[in-house]
Amino acid sequence: MLKLYTRKLKKAWEDTATPITVNKREMILEFALCALTGVVVGMLVSPRKNQTFGSYNTGAVNNNTQPLAAADSDEEA
Repeated sequence: MLKLYTRKLKKAWEDTATPITVNKREMILEFALCALTGVVVGMLVSPRKNQTFGSYNTGAVNNNTQPLAAADSDEEA
């Protein structure tokens, strides 16, 4: 059984030496796929598991601020 797998692997390795034609679109898509896969795998394998993407900014208004016109008149005095 091991010899069968060895023969199949040897034949597959020899078949990789045949030249093929790849157009630019396929090459760019393959590069993008590899890059994005690397980013995702890197995030999954990284030791930093509590990373947060986003600011959690609720948009709350601070009532302690002065209006813009009042702030400008204080600076001129």
